[in-house]
Amino acid sequence: MKQFISILLFATALCACNRYTEADATRVCGVPVKGTPWELAATVADHGEGGFVPECVHVDGNKAYIKGWLDTNGTTEPYRVAPYDDGIVPAEIWCDLSRGQVTHAGLFCELLEGKDAP
Repeated sequence: MKQFISILLFATALCACNRYTEADATRVCGVPVKGTPWELAATVADHGEGGFVPECVHVDGNKAYIKGWLDTNGTTEPYRVAPYDDGIVPAEIWCDLSRGQVTHAGLFCELLEGKDAP
């Protein structure tokens, strides 16, 4: 019986070490980075800060690319160059994957590279 209790306590301790907390998570577009690329895209669409709208997901090995549109109208310097003179520009969330789960992600917009991107 003592051995069973010891094993149970050890297993509980291991589970506590691997517990995910949103406070420790990397964030992208205002949401924690977790789940599959499709889950991250859905979370950004439903609960993100509203600046990035996902359109599709491409997975390539241990990388994923969530392609979509970034609304720069809420920034101090909206992008207003044709053909994006409406302020909405193409952008991507680049993701690192491990076993199909997103481990790190960041927003990338080629048009805003070198500027203060939102």
